[in-house]
Amino acid sequence: MAAALILRRILNLKCINFINNTNNMKLKLYVIALMSLCCVLNALGAKVTGLVLDEQNQPLPGASVQVKGSKIGTVTDIEGTFTIEGETGQTLLVSYVGFVPSETKIPASKNLTIV
Repeated sequence: MAAALILRRILNLKCINFINNTNNMKLKLYVIALMSLCCVLNALGAKVTGLVLDEQNQPLPGASVQVKGSKIGTVTDIEGTFTIEGETGQTLLVSYVGFVPSETKIPASKNLTIV
């Protein structure tokens, strides 16, 4: 009888351990799902890259590029390229001394050339 009682206790403990391991596995899956969601949300506000050129296709270093309606902005480098945080459909305001400012929508490709 004592052996039967011990056997029942062992089986009960194994069942409890299995349930705890299952809960741990669920917790791990939730953590992985949450991390994946964070990565996706981070990608939505992805970097936009572009090139600012004049009418003769020459780069404009020092042109100001800003996301319309926000404080997010940058300046083009010596080759006229820029990188800025933005989402598809937002408008970029580009200005340069001696030129008329222009507005350009961010395309889905997140890469654009502004003339």
